Amino acid sequence: MKKNVFVVSILAVILAVSCNTKGGGYSTTKPTKDVDSASYIIGVLMGKNLRNGQIDSTFNLDLIAQGIYDELNSKKFAIPFNGQESVLIIQDYILRKNTEAGKKFLEQAAKKSGVKKTASGLLYEVMKEGNGPKPTAESIVKVHYKGTFTNGSTFDSSIDRGEPAVFPLNQVIKGWTEGLQLMTIGSKYKFYVPGELGYGAQGQPQGGIGPNQVLVFEVELLSIEKEMPKQEAQGQQGEPQMDEETMKKIQEQIKQQQAQGK
Repeated sequence: MKKNVFVVSILAVILAVSCNTKGGGYSTTKPTKDVDSASYIIGVLMGKNLRNGQIDSTFNLDLIAQGIYDELNSKKFAIPFNGQESVLIIQDYILRKNTEAGKKFLEQAAKKSGVKKTASGLLYEVMKEGNGPKPTAESIVKVHYKGTFTNGSTFDSSIDRGEPAVFPLNQVIKGWTEGLQLMTIGSKYKFYVPGELGYGAQGQPQGGIGPNQVLVFEVELLSIEKEMPKQEAQGQQGEPQMDEETMKKIQEQIKQQQAQGK
């Protein structure tokens, strides 16, 4: 796995795609040629990469398009661009944006009937109470869970996979380690996990989780296991992604077409 997926995806999109933003809008012409179809697919894949990197439509899309246009046409940049330092500006903005949005979300969630708050800031509500023993931080637990973003969209679910998850409780995010120790076997809780109790300022780019992003989990504690099951590691297929080498090839092809006036 590459060390900095976020940086690669951001730099790749800035260097690889051009848009038409005349009049503040985008071209809606239906692709009719091979180059049109290829171009559109590039745009879709770039959009997926950007979304996974927490770049969404709340950004100024016209200025994103202007930056792409200026780069592809060797124009003078509107502001200084310093590679990694400029990428850090993006990361810092997203961190602050997620922190502010997460704070407001948690404040509203805390007002809901039945929601309780721990000393660490973890919010939880009991959906179903069990009557078995409680795990400790050193326990191995078997659970069914569904993880969602604050907008309700699901990013991970053992239920959808049709197989419970088994893991040592001291090897997951802090919100889970703390929260599941509140549960008895057979219980189902809903957790509102602050960013600092989740994936922190680094986020989890490969899972589409941004820095300091608040996450919501519905967790059912099925059992406390004696040991981890012996299973072969299974890879997971996700949406198609472009690696850095492929991006460079696309960039060269685009530049060659521009030089030839195509």
